[in-house]
Amino acid sequence: MIKGITILSLLCLLLAGCFTTRLEHIDLQVKFAKENPVLIKEMAEYAVLFCRENKISEFKTELVSDKSIRRKMARLGETIYVNYGNSCCSQDSSVTFHEVSIGNGVQEFVYDFKTHPRNDGDDAEISKDNATIQVSERIYYKKRPFPMM
Repeated sequence: MIKGITILSLLCLLLAGCFTTRLEHIDLQVKFAKENPVLIKEMAEYAVLFCRENKISEFKTELVSDKSIRRKMARLGETIYVNYGNSCCSQDSSVTFHEVSIGNGVQEFVYDFKTHPRNDGDDAEISKDNATIQVSERIYYKKRPFPMM
């Protein structure tokens, strides 16, 4: 009996090491955003053009015909939302790359094209399940728990 509990305990300990904690996952995503601001900006620009050409404000990455662009965009999220603010100009838009997964909940990369971007500086809001972090002047990372129905 004790031998079985010991083996089970060791297995649980080993498996726990295979998964990143929520804060480690947030750190990894913020690091990714800091290392890839050009990618995020380029994909945001592409998303605005794609939405304008197709007269839509959101789309799934699978709708992008260019495989290279689709692959890059999928690294940021599976659904892309373009918010034009008060006008249809790309200057006042923001692009949200949205991903939902059971393990990581909802995570978003946001690129803000607004003329006067919201500048939160280093004021990152991080709680047990939620995070809103300003990565750069125009890039934000947001995370929240998996939505319950």
